Amino acid sequence: MAEYKTPLEQLKATNACINCDLRGADLEDANHEGADLTNANLAGANLAGINLSGANLEGANLTGADLSESKLKGARLTKCNLERANLRDADFLEARLVDINLTKADLESISFEKASLIRVTLMGANLTNANLSGTFLKEVDLKEAELRSAISQRTILWEVNLIDANITDKDFSNNVFLYKTVMPDGKIDNSSCHEFDWMEVEMNRKQKNKADEEKQKQS
Repeated sequence: MAEYKTPLEQLKATNACINCDLRGADLEDANHEGADLTNANLAGANLAGINLSGANLEGANLTGADLSESKLKGARLTKCNLERANLRDADFLEARLVDINLTKADLESISFEKASLIRVTLMGANLTNANLSGTFLKEVDLKEAELRSAISQRTILWEVNLIDANITDKDFSNNVFLYKTVMPDGKIDNSSCHEFDWMEVEMNRKQKNKADEEKQKQS
């Protein structure tokens, strides 16, 4: 088995660095599509413009990292810490985020189009101009989040906390499907409870995630 002088050298050679210490690493504009960064410590790393599409970032620490203009299409993020990270203009198309801390992160102009966000904390986060079209959010905390001019078309909000969130779009409630969601004024909006079989929505989402995982394992 080859030995590498540094974790960064290992990542560049193998496109994998499990349990690696990559704190403060400079990976600006690097291409690590499909990389395995399970439990990697990338706190404070420069990941601006990086391509991590299809990557596995389970358990990764990205606290304070710069992910501006990064590409994470179809990436898997589970139990990650992205508190105060910079994700401006990042692309998370069809990505899956589960048990993520994005408290006070900067997500201005981010794209979560067709992404799934489950048990994600976005308290005080900046989502100005974010693209949430077709996004599935369940048990997401958006308390005091900035959602000015966020694009929401056919967005599903299931048990989402929007208390004190700043929403300026007058048509917000008309462009999303709301189920057991707490609105900025503290009232629970259940207006879409009869528009879906919500259990079927959840089952279909899980089946799609499983199929995506199998596809990534084979690639």
